[in-house]
Amino acid sequence: MSEILDIYQSPSIDQSVDREEERTYYPYVQSFNNSDEIQIDIHQPDAFICMSDSKLRIIGELKEEATTTIPVAIENEKTETPVAGECKLTNNAGLYLFESIIYSFNGNEVEKIRDPGTTTTIHNYCAYSANQSKNLIQAGWNPNATGHTILTQDEKTKKFEIWVPFSYIFGIFFYYRNVMFGHHSIRLVRKAHLSQRQSENNAVAENSNR
Repeated sequence: MSEILDIYQSPSIDQSVDREEERTYYPYVQSFNNSDEIQIDIHQPDAFICMSDSKLRIIGELKEEATTTIPVAIENEKTETPVAGECKLTNNAGLYLFESIIYSFNGNEVEKIRDPGTTTTIHNYCAYSANQSKNLIQAGWNPNATGHTILTQDEKTKKFEIWVPFSYIFGIFFYYRNVMFGHHSIRLVRKAHLSQRQSENNAVAENSNR
């Protein structure tokens, strides 16, 4: 009876975590050409999101141009010789595909990374040891590889799959590891057409017998 009459006691609210699970969120647009803006929204009113453990998944295929020919003069006669070559993705190639990456929380811009390929490359050389870099091979970071090529590319099919942790991209998630509740938004802007060639030079290593 005394418990019933105790009206000043604090209410008991169950705030324990029900379960932990992984979810996949897709961008709204299906076009990933130059200058396109790719946006991924995460809005789960009943879930806490651990953004520092979240990853950006990039799937693609490196398509090489058909073998070309160049004119060659042999004894005053013009002929054409085929030019063969090879292309590989460079170290940290996934982030060289973007002009900028922006993270917003509850409608407020928190962090904007310009030229994320160069920015994260400089940061990774300073922040990660050789042993720590081994854990980032799936993210396309492998500075010790021959020719600095990534190991997530299939040499036969030229298809690749890169999983880049948000803690690898954004400084806030490099230091802040707690779960967060609210509306998260990731905007990725592809390289503009005028800087496409520069982007390809950074993301792709090529050689030929020319």
